[in-house]
Amino acid sequence: MSNEIFNEHFPGRPIVPGALLIESMAQLISHLIYVSHKKTFSESKEIYVLLGVVHKAKFRSFVLPGDKCILKAEIQALDINRASGKAKVFVDEKLVAEANLSFVIGTEKDYPMQSKFLDKTKEYYEILTAGINTKKI
Repeated sequence: MSNEIFNEHFPGRPIVPGALLIESMAQLISHLIYVSHKKTFSESKEIYVLLGVVHKAKFRSFVLPGDKCILKAEIQALDINRASGKAKVFVDEKLVAEANLSFVIGTEKDYPMQSKFLDKTKEYYEILTAGINTKKI
């Protein structure tokens, strides 16, 4: 409730914005793509996984500040330079949101001005997978 986003989204009836739910789903799927791409195309260089299209996003009920969201995702298609996946968001085992998302995959050569972004992405993935055996992913 102390997050400033809830002051305006919406006054008197705060809810988690749908854009944040989509971003959460995109982050999870992009991580799965990153790990899977490294295993599938091991000869490839460091990659960027960038959200390209949001397909069929559905919001089935409100997510309130303080709700514990559980996200589940799967990759539906993966090749050397693109991928897609589906994610679902649950609160108390109830499906509250879902989306199909498409991603583009590039290398540092494709985005030469984004080397800081690549470093931050690597740092994020290391934090995300701390203590997780990614061999099972």
